[in-house]
Amino acid sequence: MADQHVPKGSRVRIGVVDGDLNVEKNVRIEADGRVAVTGRVRFDGNAEVVGDLECASLHAEHASVHVLGSLSVTDDLDGERSSIRIDGAFHGKNVDVDKELIVGGPTIGERFEIGGSLECGDVLRARTVAVGGRVVVKGPLKAEKLEVGGTADLAGVDLDELDVGGRISLAGGEVRRSIDVGGVITTSAPLAFGSLDVGGKAHLHAAAKGGDVDVGGMFEAEGDLLFDRLEIGGFGSIRGSGTGRSVEVGGKLRLGGSLAVQEAVEIGGMLDVGERLTATRLEVGGALTAQRVVITEDVDIVGGVRTNEGLKARRIRIGRRTKVRGPLIGERVDLEPDADAEEIYGGTVELARGARATRIFADEVVLDRGASVEEVQYTRSLTAQDPGSVRGSGQKVDRLPAFPL
Repeated sequence: MADQHVPKGSRVRIGVVDGDLNVEKNVRIEADGRVAVTGRVRFDGNAEVVGDLECASLHAEHASVHVLGSLSVTDDLDGERSSIRIDGAFHGKNVDVDKELIVGGPTIGERFEIGGSLECGDVLRARTVAVGGRVVVKGPLKAEKLEVGGTADLAGVDLDELDVGGRISLAGGEVRRSIDVGGVITTSAPLAFGSLDVGGKAHLHAAAKGGDVDVGGMFEAEGDLLFDRLEIGGFGSIRGSGTGRSVEVGGKLRLGGSLAVQEAVEIGGMLDVGERLTATRLEVGGALTAQRVVITEDVDIVGGVRTNEGLKARRIRIGRRTKVRGPLIGERVDLEPDADAEEIYGGTVELARGARATRIFADEVVLDRGASVEEVQYTRSLTAQDPGSVRGSGQKVDRLPAFPL
């Protein structure tokens, strides 16, 4: 073996080196066809390689190394307090660069650990990628895990895990296990995920499907959303339809389509559903708007209610001073003081003090003091605290009219 040494400030032409290549600072190497080193290449300062470089391993220290071609490293690429720029493709195994790694072509390796930034102009394939600062990948990214301390701008991804401390923008793809984002996530194409946890804002510009979704601030989905558990701390918007197991939103939730939930829907503020809402249990702290609402168990609403076809549940509680527009249908319907409803269909209907309804069709009707109704049809009993509670007709019938929904 014959090692080769390149002094500082040199301009040399190199082909094959049967051994190690040691390069001092401010050196320009021109490839004689290609630079092929059977041993290790060491850069002790800034250097430029014009052409393709192949070696067993590469170590750079306090250096800025620019390869105007492709770089192939059999084992490790180590950049101690250094930056590496490759105009062509990169093939390697373990990569550890303190400052930045920039690759113009395809980037293939096992493990990447970059202290500063990583930029790939084409595909990136690896087992694990960890970057302290910023990541930009313009081609498809395939890895088991991507971990970024700062920001990431990605094309399509094929990952098991994705962890970003700040902001991420990606075209879409699949993350089979978990997506964890400390700040903001933005997608522009369909995304599949195991779970999505975002500390700040999530904006999905296309359809998405996955498991649990937990967003601390604002959540926006431009297409349909398929989920298991949806939790939003602030405001939520889904332009399409939502389908999942449960929903909990601290503020307001708006959907352009339907919302179908297997278990409970709990909304701290307003719930606006463009089409149909189905769930096991519904609790809304503000106003509810929908075409049709069908709940298998209980409904508790303390704001307003507006439906075109009606709200149906086993038990319905309408809060104090709440105004309802559209039919209410339930085994038991309770209007709290000063609530205002139109048509009510039920087994037992009770209006508290000062509550009002237009028409009631029920087996049993109870009107507290100050409550009033324009028309009542009942099959078993009508109990009124005030003689004038029924302002129009109060009629006992053998059979009630058919209930809506």
